[in-house]
Amino acid sequence: MHRTILIGMVLALAAAAAPAADADLRWLQPQGAELAAKAALEACGYQNVRNLTRDPVGNWAAEAERGGVEIAVVLQINGEIAEE
Repeated sequence: MHRTILIGMVLALAAAAAPAADADLRWLQPQGAELAAKAALEACGYQNVRNLTRDPVGNWAAEAERGGVEIAVVLQINGEIAEE
């Protein structure tokens, strides 16, 4: 429950910051969202988060490590994390 709230807060902050960006700085928005997704995964104990990709719905897929094991993870739009 707390993890979902934390992830939701990180994603909400990233979304709130994006519209405030000047039109000339739109290229920063995807990077900011990617950094927020990576931070959310790291806050939940995943390390070495890499190869972040976003699907059309807004879910983030990545490769990460947890407990020394490499795992494929998905940060869903609702803030939940699924391991694949």
